[in-house]
Amino acid sequence: MATLEELNSLLVAGTRIIDSAATLIRDIPLEPKEKHIRSIGEALALIFGIQQEIYKIEPSLEPSYLKQPIPFPGEGRKFGDAIIKAADYEHMGEFQQAISVYEEYISEGPPDMFVDMARSQIERIREEFSTITKA
Repeated sequence: MATLEELNSLLVAGTRIIDSAATLIRDIPLEPKEKHIRSIGEALALIFGIQQEIYKIEPSLEPSYLKQPIPFPGEGRKFGDAIIKAADYEHMGEFQQAISVYEEYISEGPPDMFVDMARSQIERIREEFSTITKA
């Protein structure tokens, strides 16, 4: 008979493989990239939901990093929303609008870790935008 431990192990392995697929999609010419990556994210979210149910029944299977308090509750969601909105602008070729999304996010005063990530995205867009305009 199958066990929760076996199921969880398979789900962990599966999420690693699926996450790797998202990285490949980002780097190969498979369009629409954003839609495919978003679909993978949705699949991962569904798997994580199953794992949460497993951890309710068998708490010893829950990884220790999930037991730690979240340092900035809700901030990850806000930053994730900014990434999605900026990616939509980038996809439409509206690079300055994408940068503005991150600048607006920074102006809200998020924790330094998120400010650094947003600034990194701004730098990446500027580099990619300058390459596009020079072509």
